[in-house]
Parts: sequence; C-alpha cells; structure tokens
Amino acid sequence: MHILCSGGRHFKLWLGKFEWLKNNLLHTEMDFWRRAPRTSRVLKVRNKIIRGKMGVTQTVLEIMENNALKSYGHVVCMEDKRWPKQIINFSPRRIQQP
Repeated sequence: MHILCSGGRHFKLWLGKFEWLKNNLLHTEMDFWRRAPRTSRVLKVRNKIIRGKMGVTQTVLEIMENNALKSYGHVVCMEDKRWPKQIINFSPRRIQQP
C-alpha cells in the first residue's frame, strides 16, 4: 500500500496499468462492507444501500488517491536538494548502447 500512496501524479498512471488491481481492491472493500452487517449476496442488496447503512462516504481508492495527493503536495513544497523531491522529479538518462 505504501507504494500506492507515494507520488500523487503517478498514482493514476500506476493504477491505469493494473486495472485488475483496482477492481480487486474495490471488490475486497465491498466484500468487507457486505459482511459487516451480515448481508448475503443472495438477497441482492445494492452496494449503494449497504454503503449507506454503514455510513461509508468514500471508497478505498478515493482515500488512497487523496493521501497520495497530500503527500505529493508536501513534497512539492520541499527544497530542490531534498531526496524525496529529487526522487519524484527523477527521469533516467538515455544511455547509448555501443
């Protein structure tokens, strides 16, 4: 999870490459919220209704994205010589192969 939460601008790009990961996170979260009030899938209760009962306002992905943006904003305000800022702004040099 730490990898997902560092670097706000890279978060969407990273998750875009792994659509299955995004779906798995959302499925696991909804599975948790469905089991908490002991609601079976056989009853076919919609996810919106379960989220409303449990008082959930944001998904896990939204929370992770907000945290990533907060930490990215913090790093942007750092001095240029600090390591976190250098790592976020890093782009590898192109080395020509002989």
